[in-house]
Amino acid sequence: MKTILSCALLCLLLNIVKAQSDISTLPAEFQKKLNEANMSFSKPDGVTETPTIKSDKVNYDYAVKVNGKNVEIRYALRPIPKEVFDVYENREKKDGDSVLNPNKIHRILTPMMYSVISGGKLASKAVTIQYFSPESIKKSAGADVGSMSRGPLGSDWAQVYNFGFYVMLHKDNLADAYIFYLFETEEQMLDIMMEITSNDALFNALKFK
Repeated sequence: MKTILSCALLCLLLNIVKAQSDISTLPAEFQKKLNEANMSFSKPDGVTETPTIKSDKVNYDYAVKVNGKNVEIRYALRPIPKEVFDVYENREKKDGDSVLNPNKIHRILTPMMYSVISGGKLASKAVTIQYFSPESIKKSAGADVGSMSRGPLGSDWAQVYNFGFYVMLHKDNLADAYIFYLFETEEQMLDIMMEITSNDALFNALKFK
């Protein structure tokens, strides 16, 4: 009995050490944004961290490549500071006030962002956004709103990738997050996207707590 308990305790300690190790390997700036957004990221098996690329298009905070496939996943976190909500609530309201609630800004930024990384191949108005049901996105990612889209890539931001699948996550009063799945071609995306989305550890690696 003592041997069994000792083995169980050892396994528990090893799991704790592994979890702490996974967290500590994340870049400090990415971890800082995770904390600000009240999000967690669990690096899944089968991926390798890859350097982020600085661009004047769309900044992102962390990226991994799927082992054995030329597929890259990039994560962009956008915490919404409390001060933004304070300014919104305390503004002088006038007739015809069209100032957008900070919790709704993602409705504008999402298609705009996807248009930018398309390198002009897709206008903002042409971006098709499909929303997850509130129940499903709450269960899988702890978000209040979630959407998906896909489209061509054509900017220097995309580098060797020509087509993308995108997910947006929003949590009221906290943050927006964008996940970019980048593929060589649309055909490649169609071939392996089901494999990626059915892998919960990979597809839901980033979530709100």
